[in-house]
Amino acid sequence: MRAPLRLLLALPLALASGASLPLGATACSGKAACNDLRARAEDLKHAWASCDPDSADPNQCWIVGGISADCTGVFACSFGVNVLNLRVAEQAALEIAQDSADCHACAQPACLDAQRAACDPYTRKCIVFTASSDAGTAATSDGGS
Repeated sequence: MRAPLRLLLALPLALASGASLPLGATACSGKAACNDLRARAEDLKHAWASCDPDSADPNQCWIVGGISADCTGVFACSFGVNVLNLRVAEQAALEIAQDSADCHACAQPACLDAQRAACDPYTRKCIVFTASSDAGTAATSDGGS
């Protein structure tokens, strides 16, 4: 028998990454609340993307699929995360997308088709590559943040 998804979410992994997860606490009901939710989502996304370019694990970065219903725009496009944060990132992105449903100005970026993720040696973050970016340029799907 499989455990429910919530039980599989390893809260210790989230805490180890430095992220706090009172995610359902703030639904967007005004511009300030939406901006706060967007800022919190950006912070979480950056924390989940931390990686070690010197690691022997070539698969430390994974792609989390974008959620078009995310009105913050932060998780609307696919993004790279450290595999240790994969489950918590997937669940939190879904919860934030739900919380952002009431945002008045819905941010919808133009998303690129993420093909693979890798650890960038300069930023020490997991980044995604598109088919057109495989020639040497990473395509960041984080809106430049």
